[in-house]
Amino acid sequence: MLSERTSFVFGRSLIRRLVVRASAWTGITEAELLGIGRKRDTSWTRFAIARVAHESGRSLWQIAGVFGQDHSSVLHGIQRSHVIEKQDADFAELLRLLRIEARD
Repeated sequence: MLSERTSFVFGRSLIRRLVVRASAWTGITEAELLGIGRKRDTSWTRFAIARVAHESGRSLWQIAGVFGQDHSSVLHGIQRSHVIEKQDADFAELLRLLRIEARD
């Protein structure tokens, strides 16, 4: 069984990998994704990463730790992602690609 610390680090490594892949696919730098910028494309990409990480079993706290956010901000982004997915085909495609990456 994984210790709490090992589990936390493991969770962060998946999230970091999703950040790297999302950066490559979207052209948004990793620094921007991990920063505090509020541009729509940057925020939406963060929402997608958070949603896939959460679907993959990562806690809101683990996700928040990587992005330097509060867990409630991460939850809000995940909730928004469900609405955005229905309205934006590019966002839905990013979610699909991130889900494939999370399985590997």
